[in-house]
Amino acid sequence: MKGENKMSEFTDCYHLRTDNQEEGISLLKRTGLKGYIFPAANGWVTLVSEKYDFEENEELIKENEGILLHFVYGDDHGWYFTVYEKEKEICHYSNMWEEEIEDDSRFDEEYIYKLIQENESKDREIEREELQSILEDPQEFADLIGLTNYEWISYHYIDMESERGEDVYEGVIKIE
Repeated sequence: MKGENKMSEFTDCYHLRTDNQEEGISLLKRTGLKGYIFPAANGWVTLVSEKYDFEENEELIKENEGILLHFVYGDDHGWYFTVYEKEKEICHYSNMWEEEIEDDSRFDEEYIYKLIQENESKDREIEREELQSILEDPQEFADLIGLTNYEWISYHYIDMESERGEDVYEGVIKIE
């Protein structure tokens, strides 16, 4: 489905900071929700679950035992991310296309800069002064932080492909 469809892209997914896909499976199973878990890449395991389209997945956040990043992108609307350590929100950033970017006291520049610096797969080093311009481009942010699954990723998209018998993504595990 990636890019083949003429409709606007929407992405709503979570990324658990781990190199172990089993930790993502365990997290989703603790919630009792259906979903899909991607293989680990660059220190992140991507997961999507039923319910909570484009809003906080309270059950997932409550069961989180590590660092969890919620990434939301709407092609015609804007994007945002929220980072949680266990149940606690650590950082939030939002850039909606129709609105001016506002100073958000929930944004922790130092924390995000550290996450980017920890990504050994990034293609370049960045200076702290570049962070604000990086945040204007969700794809650049995702790449620099090490996310590999952030385009056309949502429970709805993946479940729809799975129901049609299409190959979802290599190594993705379905939790029912």
